[in-house]
Amino acid sequence: MLKDNETAALQFSGGKDSTALLYMARPFLDRITVFFCDPGATLPHVREFVENTCNKLGANLEVVRPKFNVADFIENVGLPADMVPIENTLQFEQFLPKKKERIQSAFQCCTFNYFLPLQEAIRESGLKVVLRGSKKTDERVGVPNGHVENGIEYRSPLWDWTHGRVLAYLRDEGIELPMHYRTVLDSMDCWLCTGYLGPQYRGKERLEFIREHYPDLWPHLVARLRRVRAALTEEFLDMRPALNLGDN
Repeated sequence: MLKDNETAALQFSGGKDSTALLYMARPFLDRITVFFCDPGATLPHVREFVENTCNKLGANLEVVRPKFNVADFIENVGLPADMVPIENTLQFEQFLPKKKERIQSAFQCCTFNYFLPLQEAIRESGLKVVLRGSKKTDERVGVPNGHVENGIEYRSPLWDWTHGRVLAYLRDEGIELPMHYRTVLDSMDCWLCTGYLGPQYRGKERLEFIREHYPDLWPHLVARLRRVRAALTEEFLDMRPALNLGDN
């Protein structure tokens, strides 16, 4: 995982893979800084799990926060969604006589509020090795094992593992994951996210979990979901006559 005298950053989300990685890294924790990004809408039980796990292991935790709270970013740029009508984007609205509901790519929102702040914090730390919980069997892989960018090497010690092997390791070590893993088999980031709703992202399960366990947050989230649905439905209805020509 680390060579003699190497120091590293470890990206920790509170998900199963990065949790397994953190426990595997116990022999090296005196040379590791754990980075966790909180954009301002982290679910309380996830934040508690991250803090408690690092305290338990004696890990040096660095909490990264973007310059702007994610709620303010969304208010200015648009609601995150999996589909983005052109006329609903901040960039296009200057050409319209009447503004529409602002929508942005969910990936763009993550990039500005999660990926880039984390990347910048690690770069400023001067650390040249980043440990990640990525596996080549993952549905989504950010960077491959051994990738080097801007002089920083990204290592994925779990690269050849399967989901089953990760879960078996956690079970054998007696490690209990955040409570949402009982129904949502994935990490959970911003509670106010209106993107990543497809089954590949466990969208339905994620929303059901928030509705059940965070009834105080649910009304705010469902209001945002309705706004996204209205914007996307309007665009689809406008496009349907043209799309239906493909059936002829």
